[in-house]
Amino acid sequence: MMSENSGVDVAALRREARRRRILANSEDRLRSITGKIASSEEEPMPDTCLRTYLDESNIERPIPSLQESISEKSDADIDFTELPRYLRNYLYFKRKRREENSYIKLIIRMRFHYIILSIIAQLLYLFNLGFLFYNNLFCPFITMKAMELLFIRDLVHNQEVNCLRLLASLLRGSMLSNAIQAFSVATNIISDFLLYIFSFVLSYKLLNGIKETYYI
Repeated sequence: MMSENSGVDVAALRREARRRRILANSEDRLRSITGKIASSEEEPMPDTCLRTYLDESNIERPIPSLQESISEKSDADIDFTELPRYLRNYLYFKRKRREENSYIKLIIRMRFHYIILSIIAQLLYLFNLGFLFYNNLFCPFITMKAMELLFIRDLVHNQEVNCLRLLASLLRGSMLSNAIQAFSVATNIISDFLLYIFSFVLSYKLLNGIKETYYI
């Protein structure tokens, strides 16, 4: 009985000793691993080694930074003395373009182009060149008006149109908008045509008077 108990105790002691050896080996291995990690963190790789590796390897160089690109340019390449001249030219051409547009709008607003068109038509009739517009007085006007309606969007809106808009406020929005637009275009065409006819008749009288005076 005693021999059996002693055998069990020896086996238990052996298992305990084996467990302790395993724990000791595990602790030693863990210490060695943590020590290597700590030493690698305390002693980082120097920049010279990294640069040497990059220079000796086939890795392409990265894109240069903005500061490197700017530093490569010398001060002579950037001439700031020309900036005032560029600004003056820009402002000059911008002002000139604005003046040209204002002149065109003024001519369109004052309807001078219809007066000039009537004089041109009268001269063509005088020199027997009316066949260029089929001897029809309406063809030059219709052509000019079509160009104006197609290429000049801002028609003149009179105060009468605003009054009609207030009076017809009970109508639907789409009907009111279409009616106002049709009235504006019709008024514009009629007024321009009357100016064209008046200028044509006046130029006819003036040219005939000059012609009779010249032959007398």
